Amino acid sequence: MTEYLTNYMKRVQERLEKCTDSEELDSILAEHMDKIAFMQHERIVHFLVTMLFALILTVFIAVLVFTANVPRSHTRYHDTGAADVLHQALLLSRKYRAENVPRIR
Repeated sequence: MTEYLTNYMKRVQERLEKCTDSEELDSILAEHMDKIAFMQHERIVHFLVTMLFALILTVFIAVLVFTANVPRSHTRYHDTGAADVLHQALLLSRKYRAENVPRIR
């Protein structure tokens, strides 16, 4: 994006230096206003995507924390709490052995 904007600004500068009449200047200004609108649209889209990701992540973590504290007698693991869920996930990933995964209490 930075390269795109740098190249665009160079082209505009060259066109402005070669500009001879007000009609051409109006054309350059209109194109520039379109580019500004496009960039503002891109920025708002990226902002909204970032905020949506943050919201979904927050909801996911909240659900994980609050549902991890609900006792689950129907599962084979009877520990409760988000720390225990993380501990069991690490053990189930088979990358860690039980003695290497610290208990968080």
